[in-house]
Amino acid sequence: MISSYQKNLPRHVKLIDFGPKISIQLISKEGLKNKNLQIVAEKIVADIIPWDQSACASPQNLYLEDGISDELIGYIDEAFLKAPPRGHIDEDEATEILKEKYRALFSELMEGGVLRAGPEHLLHLETSTILKPSPLHRSLIIKRFSSVSELRDNLEPFSYYLQSCSYLLSEEEKDHFLEELSSTGVKRFAPLGTITWGMEGAPHDGRFVLRELVNFIGDEVRAVHYGESVSEVHNSSVLKSYFESHDHPPGYIFSSGGTTGEPKYLHFSYEEFDYMSDMLAENFRSQGILKGMTVANLFVAGNLWSSFLCVEKALEKIGAIQLPIGGMCSQENILTYIDKFKPDVVMGIPSMLVMNAEFMASLGKEIKIPYVFYAGEALSQSRREFLSKVWGTTYFGSAGYASVDAGVIGYQCTHCGPGEHHLFSDLVHLEVIDEEAVVTSIIRDSMPIKNYRTGDRVQWIDDCSCGSRDKKFKLLGRIDNVIQIWSCRLLTSDIESSMNELGVVTFQIELFEEKTSDSIKEKLRLLVESHLGAIDIKALLEKIYFRSRDLKDTISFEEFFGGTEVVLLSKDSISRNQRTGKISLVRDLRD
Repeated sequence: MISSYQKNLPRHVKLIDFGPKISIQLISKEGLKNKNLQIVAEKIVADIIPWDQSACASPQNLYLEDGISDELIGYIDEAFLKAPPRGHIDEDEATEILKEKYRALFSELMEGGVLRAGPEHLLHLETSTILKPSPLHRSLIIKRFSSVSELRDNLEPFSYYLQSCSYLLSEEEKDHFLEELSSTGVKRFAPLGTITWGMEGAPHDGRFVLRELVNFIGDEVRAVHYGESVSEVHNSSVLKSYFESHDHPPGYIFSSGGTTGEPKYLHFSYEEFDYMSDMLAENFRSQGILKGMTVANLFVAGNLWSSFLCVEKALEKIGAIQLPIGGMCSQENILTYIDKFKPDVVMGIPSMLVMNAEFMASLGKEIKIPYVFYAGEALSQSRREFLSKVWGTTYFGSAGYASVDAGVIGYQCTHCGPGEHHLFSDLVHLEVIDEEAVVTSIIRDSMPIKNYRTGDRVQWIDDCSCGSRDKKFKLLGRIDNVIQIWSCRLLTSDIESSMNELGVVTFQIELFEEKTSDSIKEKLRLLVESHLGAIDIKALLEKIYFRSRDLKDTISFEEFFGGTEVVLLSKDSISRNQRTGKISLVRDLRD
């Protein structure tokens, strides 16, 4: 058909052709090691069912490395049975699928192949390693390979037809595999389960076709810069420029507080947001949240925040029964819902969870919540003990290590200790520079994230006993000027500016917890060396409160005033470093 179009075209007419393409899936033994076969099978099927396998990027062959058990095929079969209904197929398409089914039956009887077929899908593991077109419409031909060089040799004869490859490989072998396979004609690679999403602007066929429809006009008199790269999104001026000068594709716009106190606005396409929810769903599954469990979502909704929405979508993918309560709901209503529906899991910000537990304890209400998942703040040991006492909680898990800017970064397994996370190694690159986590996200395309400074202190730790090859790190607290307290992000710069306006130069901030048998309260203590003598404490706290965006949005001044102590000290009373003479600005005494 393409050849017929090319004949007799006038010289001034361009033919931009899209010939027939074949895409594949690839799984290695190391990539599959210690992975949940059910989740892997669901990702394989997620690559197949969009457009009923009729897109160029839809995989037609699945290549499994020798040594991978046929058990995986059974899981793929089950995943297809749970998939949404297939679209209509005509008689010719049904005939092609039937022909492949009988070819698979012969292979199973005579050649040691495997056939799995359902009402709307067909799986055929055949002994031949040569690429073979599928009859499509959820027909997957499965093949084995012994080495990447053998796979490369088998694919090279089909280089003209090859387009996309979705893969499940270990981090150590990925570069070698992709380099070898790119020489066969494969134009694009994507992690398993994402091949049909496509990144905006990515050249699926190895070329930017729209370039052939335009002329590039150069003005060689002067150089013109048409904007800045949004690669380091903590640069607020870059973000401001981006939002003022760009039209945004469909998706979400979220806000984060940032390290300056001014709101930052981030755009996520629907595909990126869906990807994030996939990552959170994997985090929840790895810690025991299963289909049919009841989960109360107490993260705060609205105000351009992302956590409530993303958690909701992740739980939907798991098949949980959701109680979308929200953290700003009244404590009376939260108690009513939890008492009535008796959730297995409650998720939220630690300080809000503790406040609700205190309220329930004050009423003498006996509540049992086996699982607590948290994010946004550290969950101290005293808070864990308190929630265990009030709710009988036996498992505390991270709802995921993430930032609004970079998206999801890390996940926990049941072997992780407090603050410990695995890195989503296939999707996020993390470096530790001067103790700070610096990340580059592969999934962030609408506003790319490169070398983003998180402000979190981390350290790499030993491999996990769960057997995962995803690197493991531990969160050690903040490295920037942000204090997490009362579910707020309080800036030390706001405190410093308020002190300076009252003539205070030397001070120290202490964070601690005040515990009783039935409550636990976070407290802020300001140690002040004032050469001016007494200062107006209420005026100082008013300056801090009204200067802080997060404090005003989250708690009342009365709550802030009641939770803050100001201690006036004489000169040189605050302890200094013996060697340098410096004062540690923040001392976190919470256990």
